[in-house]
Amino acid sequence: FFDKRTWPLWISFWLPLLIMTGYFIYRHMAPFGSSSLLTVDLGQQYVDLFSYFRHTLLHDPSAFFSIPSPKRLVARWLGSGLIT
Repeated sequence: FFDKRTWPLWISFWLPLLIMTGYFIYRHMAPFGSSSLLTVDLGQQYVDLFSYFRHTLLHDPSAFFSIPSPKRLVARWLGSGLIT
């Protein structure tokens, strides 16, 4: 079970698991506390998407059903500061 051939595999599994578990306990992340990684992820990635979605639905609903060309999409990203 734990022989020389499989030892690196066991280390590559258990070491990151123990490090991340320790970090989650230290930061009171779920399931060890009330914090969550999803709120951090939501704040950094999806706020812009949902604000664009809201703006499209409220101000120009027909644009919701049109697929923008790649050039327009990249130009919009450059204009909004998503790509620098």
